[in-house]
Amino acid sequence: MIQSFMVHLPPDEAGRVFLIFDTVSDHKHAFTACGVGRVDRGEPRITETAQLTLNALAAYAEHAGLGRLHMVEIATTPAAPVRVRKALEAANDKEMVFFICRSPDVYDAAVLQLNVAWATDTGTQ
Repeated sequence: MIQSFMVHLPPDEAGRVFLIFDTVSDHKHAFTACGVGRVDRGEPRITETAQLTLNALAAYAEHAGLGRLHMVEIATTPAAPVRVRKALEAANDKEMVFFICRSPDVYDAAVLQLNVAWATDTGTQ
């Protein structure tokens, strides 16, 4: 079973907050994020927002002493379940996985597969 929890990071200097997840699968933690783009001849070609998200993941990794980064391309919505599962199986404990999703629909499918426990507590009584 896969379960992800948001890593609460402070906003960057422009006030933006990026979605970084602590993903638990097979009794190990991988730190995950997603962005829109593609891999072209082995090189990631990602949107500016995806690059900023990847930078936030890298900064968190450096601060937390995390291991290796895996970049995984997901081309289609039907491929998301298999690609996410296989990437998490391949990652060791405390490594990072960045999913490069070909479109916003594929991005949504990848996040859905991460099974995020979105915070619902608003702090009001």
